Amino acid sequence: MSAPLTEIEIEDVGIMRLPNMWQYDRIRAMPPGHNKAIAPAAFGLGMTIRQFKRLPVEKATRGNRGFISPNRAAHSRCPARASPSAHPQAQ
Repeated sequence: MSAPLTEIEIEDVGIMRLPNMWQYDRIRAMPPGHNKAIAPAAFGLGMTIRQFKRLPVEKATRGNRGFISPNRAAHSRCPARASPSAHPQAQ
């Protein structure tokens, strides 16, 4: 089994890393809204939300897609999430 994907390089944007626990705590503490939606991508790229908002739309879109990639890979390696039949429903 290969090592879990924790970072990817996004061309012309930077290296996307999964946010750490401190960053996730900050995201959870944010009020709902647009800033909370883009915070994981911004923090994953090592930017503030203000810096991420200044990116051109094309780069911001690539940053958001880049955040989804490592998360999707991390979740697919978890056997409980990879197969919906891993936890049978209690009746």
